[in-house]
Amino acid sequence: MAPPTKGQDSKRPRSEGIPEFMIVDTIPKNLWRWWTDMGSHEQRRVKEHLEHLMHIMKIDPRRDVIKALIPF
Repeated sequence: MAPPTKGQDSKRPRSEGIPEFMIVDTIPKNLWRWWTDMGSHEQRRVKEHLEHLMHIMKIDPRRDVIKALIPF
């Protein structure tokens, strides 16, 4: 699994009338570092508890679709 790449912009402008929030399109570096520093045994134990939630680290989101769906 390759490290994540940085998105284009990290915050929506506040002037759009939508409550302030951030679109998360990359894995935070500290989380990625924590995960890669673990051995296979530790990673397996985390996967036992989180199950399919671990697949969220492999998602490559489309920012244009996220921005289009935010008002809904």
